Amino acid sequence: MSKTPENIGFTDKLIPEKMSHRGMTAVINLNSSKLLSRNIRIHGRRTSIRLDDRMWYALNEISATENCSVHEICSAVYDHKDDDNSMSAAIRIFLMNYYRIQAKNKN
Repeated sequence: MSKTPENIGFTDKLIPEKMSHRGMTAVINLNSSKLLSRNIRIHGRRTSIRLDDRMWYALNEISATENCSVHEICSAVYDHKDDDNSMSAAIRIFLMNYYRIQAKNKN
């Protein structure tokens, strides 16, 4: 089965009242995720990153949207991350910021 937003934990049922007035159309089910380790290349150097399966889906989705590789995104994130943040944390911050910008631009 291919992974799509419909089968990775999104639901349109029981939207909380405080969210529905903002046009919220999905609530994320936080109980059914798995941590997955994947090999990536940062500036050609191989490393392993461990992220939630939905984070990997989002990273691949952004890669397709932006017409670049996951490795290129991870290299850019690495170049701009704080030294105090792990690479996994930096990728999660990137994903959140990417979708926040997309949401703001949509409105």
